[in-house]
Amino acid sequence: MSYTQNKNREVREGRYDLSPMMSALLYLPFLPAKDDNGKPIQFGMASLASVYGIQNPENPLATVNQVKVARNGDRSTYNANASYKINDGLSFKANLGMQTYSEKYDFYLPTSLSNGNNPPYSTASLAAATAIAQNLKQIDQLAEFTLNYNKTFGKHKIDVLAGYSAQKTTSDLIRVSAKGFQNDNIGEITDKGADASFFALDNAAKSTNTLLSYFGRFNYNYAGKYFLTGSFRRDGSSRFGPLNKYGNFPSVAAGWSLSEEDFYNNFLGEQSIVKIRASWGLSGNNNIPNYRTQQEMNSPGGVVFGNTISTAIWPSSIQDGHLGWESTSQYNFGTDISLFRNRVSVIANYYLSYSYNLLFNQSISAISGTSSILTNLADSKIRNKGFDVQVDGRIIQKEDFTFGLSGNIAVNRNKVLNMGVQVPF
Repeated sequence: MSYTQNKNREVREGRYDLSPMMSALLYLPFLPAKDDNGKPIQFGMASLASVYGIQNPENPLATVNQVKVARNGDRSTYNANASYKINDGLSFKANLGMQTYSEKYDFYLPTSLSNGNNPPYSTASLAAATAIAQNLKQIDQLAEFTLNYNKTFGKHKIDVLAGYSAQKTTSDLIRVSAKGFQNDNIGEITDKGADASFFALDNAAKSTNTLLSYFGRFNYNYAGKYFLTGSFRRDGSSRFGPLNKYGNFPSVAAGWSLSEEDFYNNFLGEQSIVKIRASWGLSGNNNIPNYRTQQEMNSPGGVVFGNTISTAIWPSSIQDGHLGWESTSQYNFGTDISLFRNRVSVIANYYLSYSYNLLFNQSISAISGTSSILTNLADSKIRNKGFDVQVDGRIIQKEDFTFGLSGNIAVNRNKVLNMGVQVPF
């Protein structure tokens, strides 16, 4: 079990009237930042804006010290596992885990800051004062069960694993805002104005997504020289439609410890090590919002029937019930070399991947009621290729002094080969 508590003080980003960093870039450099008492001088540049037609940021020192942006979170993690040895080489393991996260976000824009060309505590500054309170609760649960067989037969060593896992993630968020502040005595949402129009529900959202997986892996090692690995996953995501909820993702890898062969004979020096490896694998991407294959409805709104306003809801978008996994096929080739009694090591890799069935917001005619639809682009293809080399050297290695050098270079090229067939909806 573990528990972590974070207390963060933040600043906003965006326009010059929101971000202290942006206003600092725009603020006139000859204007004094503080008075003789060390207090930030306010309304300096804004007071000149109407005369010279310049922008009107507030003193960034005043903004960063007076605007309240606090984000406090509590994270708890629980893990438990148990294993049972069925017989020699065969064992069963169960792993259960849960992580919870609770966050409180508070924001307050005070009346003590200028608003546009209006000074602090002016009517405009009172009207602009805003408080936001947000509560977020997230729970991530995981159950994983594996069966493992490990055995050595002379120079042959095998390791076989089969497993099943289920994961569920839930999120609950509520965000409210308020106005109508007359002073900054309290500086939070409880000091809002009495009028009901000063209080608003900005967002209330709950979501759940699940992932169900079946997987297996096979490792084979002969005499510490030849290595072969194969794996297979079948993953099902609640984010996809019933026709394409599951995806199959195999992989295979092989390695050769060349320096273990009799003919090698320390070709690159005494105690040198040379390994060569290659692999291929297919992976899936389900990184999309929840419920994009189910019909979503707008938040309740008003419609007029005669002289009466009635509450109504209506579809907010068009969904693709065939939405499925985006997949990436990747090839990897590499070598690991150790020279001069492990004083110098070189790791080199080359990779080539192709991504298919891209998850994409495709534009559609607005006459349908929406401007885009999330779908898989048929026959789409993106190529990603490159290589990286890393060299590590231990130049001096003594009991009381060590000196080393390390360097690397990486080259990547990404190209869209085909955006696929634009399916009409």
